Amino acid sequence: MSLLPAGWLALHGGDADKLADGLCDLAAERDDGFLDLLAQLQRMEDGDAMAALTWSFLAERIKPLPEATWAILRAIDSWLIGEGSPRIEVLSEMTELSPRQLARITNKLYGAPPKLLARKYRALRCSARIALDHESWQALCDDGSFYDQSHFIREIKHFIGMTPHQLQTEPTAVVQLTLLRRTLGGDVAVLNRLS
Repeated sequence: MSLLPAGWLALHGGDADKLADGLCDLAAERDDGFLDLLAQLQRMEDGDAMAALTWSFLAERIKPLPEATWAILRAIDSWLIGEGSPRIEVLSEMTELSPRQLARITNKLYGAPPKLLARKYRALRCSARIALDHESWQALCDDGSFYDQSHFIREIKHFIGMTPHQLQTEPTAVVQLTLLRRTLGGDVAVLNRLS
């Protein structure tokens, strides 16, 4: 299971950057009940029943987040989806926080500093347009968000694991599902759900 920032805070509560791109055994760190849940899920076949059991289990363990936390999450999410190439200065103006304060907060909540988040979401947006909307990656490369073609290719490969050409011609099912979940744009649901 992967968690978005609000879910991470509600279930784990620690600094996300300590486990960014890593795994956490919540049974070992928090509660043996996670092992019991896993055993129950392994015996089940009905996906809806599995989801209901998981949500019921998690509902007992979720710690409500303070409104101030929700406010900063909304501001950061708005910043990430609001610009094609998010600039830290804009986030700093929106939140009235310094770049250093923002780095500390985004490391804790998202597992990365603002500049890395901006790069990642820019790459995800472009990747979704290539793989799902079938836009030409060469045209996207020329839109001014990247320095040049090699920069564009490096960023997509770094964050997605495939080159733009591979995304265009042979996106895997996993990549397509990931991009569908993370497609950023006007009709995107709020990024912070406990899912």
